[in-house]
Amino acid sequence: MTMSLLLDDLMTVVRYTFVFMWTMSLEAAAERADMGPIPHGYIFSCFMVSCMIGSCLFKYLSAKLELTSLLSYVVGVAALGLLPAAIGAEDFGFT
Repeated sequence: MTMSLLLDDLMTVVRYTFVFMWTMSLEAAAERADMGPIPHGYIFSCFMVSCMIGSCLFKYLSAKLELTSLLSYVVGVAALGLLPAAIGAEDFGFT
């Protein structure tokens, strides 16, 4: 139980750090690539739809799986989802 809470807290920290940094990162990358203005509203709405889909999936899967196993799957999927950003970090000006 303690490990599950620790993993949940760490994922929350990562998520909020991303939320605070994504605007500045996109602006800097767009400026370096000589792109036009970033459509922040569309990007944010995609994030919100993803959160809604995640909530629906959690409601469905929590009835089928034990919560500690579900958390393990969620952390694994999140790690895979963030892997391209971690591998290509120098392309986005993070290094």
